[in-house]
Amino acid sequence: MSLKIVHEASSQRQHVRLRVPITVTIGDDTYEATDWSVAGLGAGPFAIVPAVGQIVPLTLIFKFEGFAFELAVKGEVKQANPETKFAGFAFVDVAPNSLSLLQYLIGAQLSGEMVTSGDVLAIIKRENFTGARLQAKEDAGQKKSIMPTVQRLVLLAILWSIGLGLVGYIGYSAFARGFVVRADGVLASPDAQMLRAPKAGTVLSVDAKPGERVLPNQNLSSLEAIDTSVVNIASNCDCIMGEILAAPGAFIARGAPIAQIVPTSGRIGGEFIVPLEAARRIRPGDHVVADIYVGDRYYNGRVERVVLPTFGETNAYARVSQGVIQLSAVVRVNFDRKLPASMVGQPASVRVSTLRLLNQDKK
Repeated sequence: MSLKIVHEASSQRQHVRLRVPITVTIGDDTYEATDWSVAGLGAGPFAIVPAVGQIVPLTLIFKFEGFAFELAVKGEVKQANPETKFAGFAFVDVAPNSLSLLQYLIGAQLSGEMVTSGDVLAIIKRENFTGARLQAKEDAGQKKSIMPTVQRLVLLAILWSIGLGLVGYIGYSAFARGFVVRADGVLASPDAQMLRAPKAGTVLSVDAKPGERVLPNQNLSSLEAIDTSVVNIASNCDCIMGEILAAPGAFIARGAPIAQIVPTSGRIGGEFIVPLEAARRIRPGDHVVADIYVGDRYYNGRVERVVLPTFGETNAYARVSQGVIQLSAVVRVNFDRKLPASMVGQPASVRVSTLRLLNQDKK
């Protein structure tokens, strides 16, 4: 039984076959390739024909005018003829650059183009194949990641928050500049009484501290008169000791104030110093938020009265602000709830709202 090799018609061929002779080295032996293509070649005659299915390392030797080069590939024996000693090999595991080089050589042979060493080197070095496109998986069980959408939403929320914060800050700053007056002062009582010196003399002692409760007939101060007699000044009520106006050792005239006392049942309000220009915007009944540094800290109230300086009181109402003498006014405040008399004399700051559309008097 003889093996007969039949070639397919040219219209049925998957690869162009050339009969341009090339040399094939297998091991230590060299053979002539009868025909070759991108897919494989036929070579022989062999002393011992390789078996079908055997993987054989092949070295293809191409000779051109002025240069030659070798191409190492692997070939699987597809056909073997013991009678003619020829075998057919199919290339396996061909590198992309080697495949591109084979296609270039076939195209050059068919078109009659002269093959140069520069063209061969350029094809070997260049990237001849692009990576596979990343296609969306159409698996029904696989869902598209929502992380990019979540990140965009979070970023938009942050930007919106920053924008709203800036708008709010600008709006509040404009409101504060146009409709809020700030001032500092102390807590005071309209029911306060003054302890006055019955005689001219030197203050020997003050026997109570500010904020301390004093009982009726309790001695509060001692005074040495000009005639060397000692006069004791006592409290006339159940009061809270307020501001001390004459320190021990001070000489005072008759009727001069020594200390201030406030009845425990007395009302507590506030007196705050406001620049005259800002005080002209304040009206009785304007809403007030006071920041007191003891107790509950924040207290609401209303402006009771704005005391503007008169012609003879300019020196008393003058204040120095940033090196400039500035006239000021006193704003008296009533709080919505009763404060203990022990808080008299405590420092405080106040914010007065002059936006009267939102500032309706509660009567």
